[in-house]
Amino acid sequence: MKYTIEHEIPGRIRVRLYGRVPEADVDALESLMTACPCVSSVNVYPRIGSLSVTFAGGDNARAAVLSAMDAVDAKSIEKAKLACPTALSVRTHSLLMDIALLVGSHFARKWFLPAPLRAIHTIWHYRLFLKAAVNSLLHARLDVPVLDAAAIGISFVMGDFATASSTMFLLDLGETLEDYTRARSENQLIYSLLGAPENAQLVCGDQEMTVPTANLKTGDLIAVRTGMPVSVDGVVERGVAMVNQSTLTGEPLAVERTVGDDVFAGTACEDGEIFVRVKAATGETKLRSIVSLVELSQSMKADAQTKRERLADRIVPWNFLLAGVVALTTRSLVKTSAALMVDYSCALKLTGSISVLSAMSQAAKAGFTVKGSKHFEAFAQADTIVFDKTGTLTEAQPQVKCVIALDGWNRTQVLRFAACLEEHFPHPVARAVVRAAAEKNLKHRERHAAVEYIVAHGIASSIDGKRAVIGSRHFVVEDEKVVVTDEDQRKIDAEASDLSTLYLAVDGALVGVIGIDDPLK
Repeated sequence: MKYTIEHEIPGRIRVRLYGRVPEADVDALESLMTACPCVSSVNVYPRIGSLSVTFAGGDNARAAVLSAMDAVDAKSIEKAKLACPTALSVRTHSLLMDIALLVGSHFARKWFLPAPLRAIHTIWHYRLFLKAAVNSLLHARLDVPVLDAAAIGISFVMGDFATASSTMFLLDLGETLEDYTRARSENQLIYSLLGAPENAQLVCGDQEMTVPTANLKTGDLIAVRTGMPVSVDGVVERGVAMVNQSTLTGEPLAVERTVGDDVFAGTACEDGEIFVRVKAATGETKLRSIVSLVELSQSMKADAQTKRERLADRIVPWNFLLAGVVALTTRSLVKTSAALMVDYSCALKLTGSISVLSAMSQAAKAGFTVKGSKHFEAFAQADTIVFDKTGTLTEAQPQVKCVIALDGWNRTQVLRFAACLEEHFPHPVARAVVRAAAEKNLKHRERHAAVEYIVAHGIASSIDGKRAVIGSRHFVVEDEKVVVTDEDQRKIDAEASDLSTLYLAVDGALVGVIGIDDPLK
C-alpha cells in the first residue's frame, strides 16, 4: 500500500493514502491493520483517503505498524473481505457525507456557475435517467425510470433547466436515503445473526498459536476447549466435547461431538476439548451461508408482498394516463410534469421490503431465523404447528422436580451429595442440581476425592474409598454396570416417568435418582 506519513505522535500515526478508499474495502482494511498485535484502534477516512492507527509500544511497535501497512495490497484486501463477506459498510457519517455532497454540489452550481454551464451539466446528468428509461422500454416495461425521465424531459421541452436540475437533485437525494435505509435494515439483520469469533487456536505440531480466523485455510487443525467458540466449519479429529448449536438449530442444550462429527462456525464448546480439522474457508462456513441466504431473502417473497410490488408496477401506466388527462384539460406542461411526478410505486416497493427485513431482524433478536417473507405468511395461515425438538419450546433452564432415595439413603443425602459432585461443572443439568440444593439450604463439605468429568456421560469420583458416579442411565447402568432392581425400577417409573433422570451410585449400588424437568417457555 502506498502512503505518506502526514502526522505522527508517540503511539499514533496518521497517513495519507494515494486516492480514496472504496467503501467496500473499509472493513477489510480495518481488519488487516487491527490484526497487528500492537494496534489498539484503526480509523479509516475513505473519502479523503486517510488512515490513522493508534498502537502501544515504542520503536518496535511503530516498525510493526508500518510493516503491516506495507503488506496491504489488493490481494490481501480481497482475502480479508472473505472474513466479513456480509459487511455492508453502512455508516451514518457516510450517509451524511453523501447528502452533503449532493446538496453542496447542487447549490454550488446554482449559485456560482453561469447559466450556460448549468444547462450543459443538467443535460449531461439527465443521460443517466434517460439510459434507465430506455433500458426499461427495451424490456417492455413501463415503470418508474420511464416516469422520472418523462417528467424531467418535459422540463427540458419547456426550456426550464432549473426545474429539471432540481427534480434530478430531489430524485438523487431520495434514492440515497432509500439505499441507506435498505442497507441499514439488511445490516441490522445480518449482525443480529452473525457472531463468528475473530480468532482461533491454530495447532502446529506440539505448539498452539492464536491467529485471526480469516487466516485459517482448509486442512488446518484448531483446538476448541470449554468456553471457546467454534470459529469455522470442520470435522472433529480427536477429543470429545459438548457443543451448543443454538445459533444454527435453535436447540439450547449442548450436544455431544466426538471423532468424525461435524462442527460449525457460530457454535460454542460448553464442556470438553476437541481438535477440529478445518474443512471450509471462513467465507464458506455454514453460519455465513445462512446469512447469505438471508441477504437473498427477497427471492422468498410472500404472495402479499409480490402482489404489492406488482400493484406498484401497474400504477405507473395510470400515472401516464393522469398526466395525459391533465395535459388535455389544462394545456399546461407544468401541471403535466407535476402529474407525472405523482408516484406511489417506489413507496409501495420500499415499504414492503423494509418491513420484511425489520420483521426478520426482530425475529433474529428473539432467537429464531426467518428466511423470507413467504414464511411469515405461511405462519400466519397455519392452524397446526409441529416442532421437531423440545429445545425450541423449553426454557433451557432445567429444574429438579423430584429426588428418589434408594438403598437406605434419604432424599436430603442424595441431593446434598449430588450437588457436591455437580458443583464443579457448568453444565445446565449440573447447575439445576446445585440450585435445588441451595434452595433447600443444604450445605455440604467435600468428602469426595478429585472428580473426573466424562463428557456426555457424567461424573466419577470416590467417597471414603468407594467409587461414586453420577450421570445418565447409559453411563451408570450400562457403562458402570450398576444393577437396578425391579423394585427400584418401579419406583423410578412411578415418580419420574416423564422426566429426564440423573442416576447416583456409590460402590456399585444405586442410591438415588434425580428427576429433571425443562419447563416450557
